[in-house]
Amino acid sequence: MMLGGDDKTAGGCWRCWPVLLLACLLLPDLVGAAERETVRVRLKWLHQFQFAGMYAAIEQGYYRDVGLEVRLQEAVPHASAVAAVLGGEAEIGIHGADLVVERVQGKPLVALAVIMQHSPMVLLSRRDRGIDHLHDLAGKRLLLGPDAAELLAYLRSEHVPLEQGLTQQSFDLQALIAGEVDVMPGYSTDQPWLLEQSGIAYNVFSPRAAGLDFYGDTLFTTEAYLRQHPQQVRDFTAATLRGWQYALDHRDEMVELIRQRYSARHSREHLLFEAEQTHRLMVPGLVELGHMYEGRWRHIADNFAALGMMPQEYSLAGFLPPVEQLPRLQRLGRWLLLSVLVTLAAVLLVAYVLWLNLRLRRQVRERRVAEEQLRSSEEHSRALVELAPFPVLIIRLRDGTIRRINLRCEEHFGVRREEILDRPVLDFYADAADRTALLQDVTSQGRVLDRELQLRTNTGELFWGLVSVTLIEYEKEPALFVTLNDISERKQLELELRRRARTDMMTGLANRAYFLERLGAEIDRVRRHQCPLSILALDLDHFKGVNDTHGHAAGDTVLCHFARILQGCLRSHDFAGRLGGEEFMVALPETDLLAAGQVAERIRRTVATSPISLSEAAEVHVTVSLGVAALDEGQELGTLLQRADQALYAAKVAGRNRAVVAASTEGASAEAAATTLH
Repeated sequence: MMLGGDDKTAGGCWRCWPVLLLACLLLPDLVGAAERETVRVRLKWLHQFQFAGMYAAIEQGYYRDVGLEVRLQEAVPHASAVAAVLGGEAEIGIHGADLVVERVQGKPLVALAVIMQHSPMVLLSRRDRGIDHLHDLAGKRLLLGPDAAELLAYLRSEHVPLEQGLTQQSFDLQALIAGEVDVMPGYSTDQPWLLEQSGIAYNVFSPRAAGLDFYGDTLFTTEAYLRQHPQQVRDFTAATLRGWQYALDHRDEMVELIRQRYSARHSREHLLFEAEQTHRLMVPGLVELGHMYEGRWRHIADNFAALGMMPQEYSLAGFLPPVEQLPRLQRLGRWLLLSVLVTLAAVLLVAYVLWLNLRLRRQVRERRVAEEQLRSSEEHSRALVELAPFPVLIIRLRDGTIRRINLRCEEHFGVRREEILDRPVLDFYADAADRTALLQDVTSQGRVLDRELQLRTNTGELFWGLVSVTLIEYEKEPALFVTLNDISERKQLELELRRRARTDMMTGLANRAYFLERLGAEIDRVRRHQCPLSILALDLDHFKGVNDTHGHAAGDTVLCHFARILQGCLRSHDFAGRLGGEEFMVALPETDLLAAGQVAERIRRTVATSPISLSEAAEVHVTVSLGVAALDEGQELGTLLQRADQALYAAKVAGRNRAVVAASTEGASAEAAATTLH
């Protein structure tokens, strides 16, 4: 009986071993789940491919591998992710570039990583509403809400009036389709697909067209959470970026995952469209996923500040975590490589100029040694003159004739010494006044060091020399001991550096900074001499359509052709500049408002009647709108520019291809109307 009882007990134990083995296998996961930290993430919108990186990190176990349990929260209507994170409803949030505005307003927010290098926020309009240019929005019904800071900045930068009022932001296209509004915000990754499928022709207006290139979706948290959980934040950020890499490499798989586990409100084709557009905004082949840097954030903040959306004086201290708290990012993407190469070229150019200066200093020191030795011994000095590695001349003071040169001087001036002796040194000055001034300084001071003069060779070729002159005694009478170095190459480099700093490289016109600097100087001049000054603000009409239809290369051709037309319509003392994009400005010194209007009309007619050939089979006609303003007594530069810009805007509103003259501010009311010339 005892033996039989033992057998049954043993058999029961053997039957239990699979259960025990399964428990052992599951125990680590169960314990790990209990130990994992929960991180709540408030999304920027509803579930879609916009957040595919997080879905991938959850599905592939990237969060689990670093001990995190991530819970995703869809966006709540009329409540931003910033409010959710500050209110303790979530630890991490996703927001746009206006996160920096929230930070400057005193909210303790910290940006962790940028998911989209370019913002998807755009304005959408139906083409049948007659809105072909951003300035056509004047008087239209615009659907926009408090979370659209980027679009508000875009509209303000283009001086689009918003008197029509702003309604609550919504991404429901029905308002646009039904004609309840004329313009609405949208994501370039999402709503255009629905419009395409509905067969509705539409226009897209992007802030990037105005040079406002904001960051897109950005991960953020609070200072307190980062301070209390630094490792957890690092692990979450790294796992999220790893998830995004997986999502971009397996788009079809992620689309199926989204439809099965998160949301089936979008079709498979819609999600694939969103995936492709998201990939373009993230540019992972050029920029490391998550990459951001303070310089671009500061540029974004400067744009918001310039448009009155945040204080001009601000600090970004604490907005970005210390570098060691960020995941390891590749700092140099392909798109930065070009900037690095350009910077390197500039550094090499500056280094070469410095090297030339150092070489010149060394040669100057050698010359000075030669001069001192010449004073002590004429015999020794003659040897030094002949062996000097730079041109040396001795000139008789009483008649300015050349009495001695060395071999290097023969080579440099292209003349044998027997041909140059007793010739007046004046023959080798480009400007006789330079010789007179130099002689006066030498006779009064005894020496002149490092004077830059333009000289000429025996064949008349001009060059720049760094000249030093010492008064000595030679052949028992006063003479000038002259040494020089050819600095033509350095002067050419300096000239090229100045030209590049002042010139728009595409059109050859003055760039914005140099034009405004020169205009400011011209205003000071005309005030001193009490003569008139007028300016023209010009903008090519429908230039975006040229780029969209023919490509950016054609757009560059149009800009260069227009610049040539502009130069051909101006006098020699007028000057023009390209302020950016298709915007130009012209200054007309000693020109009153009436004459300036005539110049503007001549430019308008010439542009309108001058087709631009893009190829043998294609040409394009463009027109230009102009605003004309004259400087009034006591008026500042900023006010003059504003009046010209307002007149230009009036020309645009009036139908384009016309010039509008701004009314004088002297004795005129604030509502004084401008005059349309065409």
